[in-house]
Parts: sequence; structure tokens; C-alpha cells
Amino acid sequence: MAFIKKGIVIFNGFERFFWGFSHFDLLKTFIIFFLYLSLMQDKNKIGILIGIFFTFIFIMFFISPMDSDLGWHLKCGENFWVSGSFCGENFFSTFLSNYTWPNHAWIYQAIIFFIFSSFGFFGLSLLNSIILTGSFALLFFSVKNREFEKIFFILLIMIFGWGIFSLGLRSQIFGILFFAFEIFLFFKYAENIKVLYLFPVLFLIWANFHGSVLIGLLIFGIFLFRETIFKKINISKSLLIFFLSFLVILINPFGFEIYFDSFRHFLFSDIGWTIAEWTPASFWTSFCIVLITIYILYESFKNYKNYYKFLSLFILIFSYVSINSRRNIPFYFMVLFFVYFSLENRTFVYNFFNIIYIKKIFGILVIFFLLISILFYLSPNIDASFNYEKWCSRSYKFSLNYPCKGAELLSSKPSGNVFNAFEWGGFLIWKTPKHKVFIDGRMSAWETPTGKGPYLTYLEIIQAKPGWNRTLTEYNISYLVIGSGTFMDLEIVYNSKKYPWNEIYRDEFSVVYEKRFNDL
Repeated sequence: MAFIKKGIVIFNGFERFFWGFSHFDLLKTFIIFFLYLSLMQDKNKIGILIGIFFTFIFIMFFISPMDSDLGWHLKCGENFWVSGSFCGENFFSTFLSNYTWPNHAWIYQAIIFFIFSSFGFFGLSLLNSIILTGSFALLFFSVKNREFEKIFFILLIMIFGWGIFSLGLRSQIFGILFFAFEIFLFFKYAENIKVLYLFPVLFLIWANFHGSVLIGLLIFGIFLFRETIFKKINISKSLLIFFLSFLVILINPFGFEIYFDSFRHFLFSDIGWTIAEWTPASFWTSFCIVLITIYILYESFKNYKNYYKFLSLFILIFSYVSINSRRNIPFYFMVLFFVYFSLENRTFVYNFFNIIYIKKIFGILVIFFLLISILFYLSPNIDASFNYEKWCSRSYKFSLNYPCKGAELLSSKPSGNVFNAFEWGGFLIWKTPKHKVFIDGRMSAWETPTGKGPYLTYLEIIQAKPGWNRTLTEYNISYLVIGSGTFMDLEIVYNSKKYPWNEIYRDEFSVVYEKRFNDL
């Protein structure tokens, strides 16, 4: 890895050298490059533009992983390689200890632990780049020609889905890859009906990477229904393939539980208003989705064939799913890509990108964003991928504020149960394995004997509501790792003699307390 680190030093030196130029010199360089591009043959220009676009995507998604669940995923991956465990029992937390759950991401965990053990954060950042670049390449090359339109719709996926993508590698990224491959197969089905037999294979693999396989099964069911009612395939073949797809999803270590767990997430839990990525989309995002949906409905109903009008069902279902939960926004815009390029007649967007000067402006913007991504984006992510301290510092920009130094201190303490900030649970499972946390990201939709969700139980404690200290005693909590300035922290600070907690570490974002057992 030494030669890569030397490359980073050279890159940083180049960056400083580059900014030694005046802004006018930078503009001249940019204009000269674009003029050179404009003199080339159309096919060559488009080829270079596509290459630049995918280089931009690769750089943009070289992101240090900032998913708050990364830690427990790595620990589960380690357990798989060490003991063959699928991590379906809760050995990590004291709350709901020994709870069983369907850990559908076990292959993902095995892969990332192997890569992290060999290549560190750099390997995970690189894997994220490869997967997402591959996902968008599948979409791009599923449709012939119409390069500018395809680039435009892929940019929509990236822009509106950035809230999901910006956290780097996570199990949902594999869901994006498989969903892109599903759309790729939809387009290839028009060329060869035998492509349908690949779907059960896709769902078999997908089911062991991420629970979004059920979203894939949903859109596949709609697709088969459309093809059946319009006599593209006979009903017996359609039912057989869908039934096989349904069954192969059960080929996982947890069987039917993968279905039940998904229903708990979508129907019965309170995560839709407590966990950020499960909350509804923002007003402006929802507004844009509604406008785009209206446009697609107009385009689909303008077609005289009912076969194309049926496409409106795809976009209506996924507009609801994405507005209801922001984590599904990338799926909406990927479905938008499929629906738009499946329409027989596309007027407004098609005509817009046939205007010559629009193409040139669009080409300039793609090149401009590539330069921006190299100058401002790549270097800090490379640094964080090689340096643990910089990775910790980068977590502050994502409001994760990992208690890296607090975790180091805690790991030197005797084993015990820890009450922790919710978003730090996965990190502490990874960095302080001899301690049991109270809660982490796995538990959002777990069922409790009282019917009160784990996150609500956590909120009652962290907000120092009546009985909070009694609950800590009930779970034999020995340490607190919480955010500094939280209600709980302030309650302990202002009533230090009332509670048996000694402060042993504090910084701007976190505080660690140890219990005084002699006060009991």
C-alpha cells in the first residue's frame, strides 16, 4: 500500500500546485479542453463525454464509509469467518439480549470484513465506487443511444439519492446494484424472452445481501402482470417464474423470517417517524417527485397503446413508497429511468436534449463537475480511507461524531454493560467488543414484550424521563457513552451527588461515565 500513499502525497502536491494558477488560467484550460472536444467527430465526443461522466461517478462515490451500522456489520462478518455464525442472535446488546432476528445481509458482512481486514477503509471506499459505478453503467447500457437523456436521468438518481449515497458503503448499496441489474434485465427481455429465467437467480443472490429484495419482487410482479395481460407471455409461464422467484428468496439462513421482518419494517414499527432515513421525504423532494410523476403520467397516457399506459402503475407505486420513506428515493428515480425509456413517444425531454447548444452546455457541466469532484472531493476521502484519526474527524461532518477517544478509554476498562447513544451502538460493538451496548441500528424494528419500540425506550432514558436511572440499574449498566449536552448528561452534571456516575472522559461531542458501585 506504500505506493498508493506516495500517490496521495503527489496528488496533494499537484492540488496545491494547481491552485497556484489564477482563476483565469483555470478557466482558459477548461475552455481549451472543451474546444478540443468540440472539434472532434460526434461519436468520439460522445465517447469521451461518457468516459468523463463515469470517471466523475467513480470519484464521487469513492467515499469513506460513514454508515452508523458499519461497526456491527464488520463484527458480524468477523463472526462468520471465525465461527460460521450468521449473526441471527443478539449477543451484542444487553437490551433484548438473545433476541433472534433474520440477518439478511450476512454475505455483505462476510465480504466487507474480508476486504476491511485486507485493505482497510480504502478497500471499502473502492468497493463503494465500483458497485455504484457498475450500477449506473447497467442502467446506462441497458438503453441504446440517447446518451444525454441517460446521463440526465442518472444525475437525477445521484442528486435526489445523495442522502443515502453520501454515507458510503452500506448493505443498501448492494440493493441498488441488484435493482439496477433487474432494470437491465427488463430492457433485455424485449430482445430475448428467455431473460425471464434469470430473475429467480437474481433474487436468490439478492435475498442474502439486503432486504430490498422484496422491492425487487414487487416491481417484478407488476412487470409480469403487464406482460401477461397484454399477451406477451402466457399466464402459466408468468405464474411459474414468479412463484419460483418467491420461493428462492426463502433459500437463506432464516427462511420465511425475511418476509416477516420486512413487513415489520414497513407496516408495524414506529421507525417511520423515529429513524431519520425511514422518515418521509422532505417537502421539496416530495414536490419534485409529484411533478415528475405528473409528467410521466402525461407521457404514458399520451401513448395510444394501453401497454404503455400501464407504465403509470410503476411510477405511482414507487412515488408513494419514496415519499413515505426517504431511503426509497433512489429506487423511485431508478424506476423513473425504466419507465421513461420504456415509453414509445417521449416529447419534452427528448426534444430538449436534441437542441445543439443544450448538449454543449450539458457537456460543459459534466466536465466542470468532474474537475470539482477531483479538486474538492477526492483528496479528503482518500486521506480518511488511510488514516483512522481522519476517518473519526470526518464523522463530525456527518453529525455522527464517533467517540473514538472515549472508545479507546472504555476498551481499557473491565467488561460491563454500556448505555450508549443510539447512533454509536454499531461503532462500540466494533471497537469495544468485550462490552455489551444497550442499543444499536439492528434493533429499530425489533418487537418488545411491552410493545414499545427499542428506540422509544432509548429516548425515555437519554431524555432523562422519570425512572431513567432505575432502568439503567435494571439492565446492570456500568458505563454511559452519550452525547455531551444531552438531557441525561446535564441531569447528571447538575445532580452529581444524586446519581452514582463518575465522569471519566469528555470532549466537544461525547462524554463517558463510569458507575460508582460503592455508592449503592
